[in-house]
Amino acid sequence: MSCRRRACGIVPRGGKRDDRPTPCRTCRCERCIIVATSMNVARRRSTSRAYTKHRVAELEFPEEDYDMKRTLSILALALAVGVVGSPMTASAQHMYRVKITNLTPGQAFTPFLLLTHSPDMNIYLPGTMASAELRAIAEGGNIMPMMEKYMGMMGVMDVKGGDSLTTPGVTTEFMISGMYGYRLSLVGMLLPTNDGFVGANMVLPMEGGMMGYAYGYDAGTEMNDELCSSIPNPGTNDMECDAHGPGETIGMGEGAIVIHSGIHGHGDFMPMYRDWKNPVARITITKM
Repeated sequence: MSCRRRACGIVPRGGKRDDRPTPCRTCRCERCIIVATSMNVARRRSTSRAYTKHRVAELEFPEEDYDMKRTLSILALALAVGVVGSPMTASAQHMYRVKITNLTPGQAFTPFLLLTHSPDMNIYLPGTMASAELRAIAEGGNIMPMMEKYMGMMGVMDVKGGDSLTTPGVTTEFMISGMYGYRLSLVGMLLPTNDGFVGANMVLPMEGGMMGYAYGYDAGTEMNDELCSSIPNPGTNDMECDAHGPGETIGMGEGAIVIHSGIHGHGDFMPMYRDWKNPVARITITKM
């Protein structure tokens, strides 16, 4: 058998011996197979080197492109720091002016308790049992237990307490710190009632101001007998009551916080002077 391309050194007919490794596809001798395999491996290595050089060329970029990317990264970082540190962000703390106007014809509000807090917190919730601190306010106008409870509590930003009554038609003003997304809650006793209170829960505005209204609630901790003996009289009930005093606690209430039904006249107080219709107060919040 002879190799047509002289791959294995077999001399073809009429030719001369040639030892150069040029294998042909038809020759199946051992040497031709070895030479062909070696050449295929060399061809694959050459192709792999060319592909690697191509990928490296793609990954490389000019120096000016690198400078541009570095500049963009620095600008992005500066912008992020500026946004986080800006006083216009939602997390910035501000002062708010709160005005509470008494809209009732014959009810006074005892000194208010105000606090700014996270939205997942409530100092009262209609339909649930009143806390001991809320009961102290609704039955006697005492804000100190609730103030001590929430002062410094996690989620509470600021707590303010009033020191005077808010009589019909009068506006009481407070300054309190807070931030957008937090809420303002306030409570004060309705006087004269057994366990009535004015309450509100409002979102602090991001800019400018907002207005809302507060309702009269019954704490559900005391029966509404409307008697002077069971209702505090700091001097606002002199038209019906002779003596001043804190009033007695009689209990037997509704058991839960509900909308107050007003004064019905089955005790010492006359509905024509003391009754009201909701809302009982107008509240204005202004960001300073």
